[in-house]
Amino acid sequence: DAAAAVANRTAYVDELVRQRWRRLPAEVALVAVGGYGRSELFPYSDIDLLILTPDENTQLAIQEPLAIFLRDLWDDGLRISQSVHIPQECNQIDAGNAELAVSLLDRRLLGGSEELFRQIRDPRQDLGRNIVQLTNERHARYQNTIYRLEPNVKDAPGGLRDLQVLRWLSKLGAGDQELPRGVPVLFEIRCFLHYLAGRDDNKLSFERQDEIA
Repeated sequence: DAAAAVANRTAYVDELVRQRWRRLPAEVALVAVGGYGRSELFPYSDIDLLILTPDENTQLAIQEPLAIFLRDLWDDGLRISQSVHIPQECNQIDAGNAELAVSLLDRRLLGGSEELFRQIRDPRQDLGRNIVQLTNERHARYQNTIYRLEPNVKDAPGGLRDLQVLRWLSKLGAGDQELPRGVPVLFEIRCFLHYLAGRDDNKLSFERQDEIA
């Protein structure tokens, strides 16, 4: 069951990350964002982490323990994608950090300062314009069509990313978005592609189509 596999991997990574985080000071917050923040970790998904500090001086002070934390996670076989910010940076929404703002729509605290975590505000509704622009740019890379012989089940039009766009717009007040019924199928296919390739491979090639049949 793909949904169970995704949930189990998320729980496993949560436990591992929290164990490694214990050497960091309590005034710093560790936040899961993006797909990890949604608790949707596919077999070879990146682990998106936000390290939240109260100020820039703290960032300098934690450089060494943070480097050890990240190194240990890589040694554990996790592909980490991390960013380090103060809350004020997270709360600024402009063309320069739209992707960060979008990732923060799916966030949850893993460890450290809950007070610092609560300083992150939900983005303004006009972030929806950035989401629409990013979506249009992504669709253009796939010729704006769902009719592809070898689709990317994550990023192509009609893929998992578009389902996430519906959720994001709903959070921003664009109305309740009912998810299509094909979500479990897309979960199954993406898990299959990851297991078969042994990496974050989301292209349903002709070869993979024969194998999955």
